[in-house]
Amino acid sequence: MATILVVDDDAANRLLIAAVLAPRGHDVREACDGADALRAIVAEEPDLIVLDLSMSGMGGVAFLKALRNEHGDTPVVLYTATQPDAAMRDLMTLFNVASILPKPSEPADIARILEGALSRGPI
Repeated sequence: MATILVVDDDAANRLLIAAVLAPRGHDVREACDGADALRAIVAEEPDLIVLDLSMSGMGGVAFLKALRNEHGDTPVVLYTATQPDAAMRDLMTLFNVASILPKPSEPADIARILEGALSRGPI
């Protein structure tokens, strides 16, 4: 299956995504902020990145800038409690973000949204 990197400074959020995806055969990796995620990508580029925007350390927007400059078109799903608005849609367009996974989400919705992003492949 796929290698998925979950980038979130809340361990419980990372654990939830892993608990949903690992039983489906995915290799779930974790990073606690953008800098940690960039180091993980150098070691092994994932098939999908699930990204929290609001993190301590290197936040989501700074990570997206570095990701697109250094690692191309890896699909990204924003994992956020922020309601989508015009600024968020602009951000998604600018950085080729595949979709949004709202916080909180039910496990079935997590699986559906992330599997959908994986099936679309690189943007």
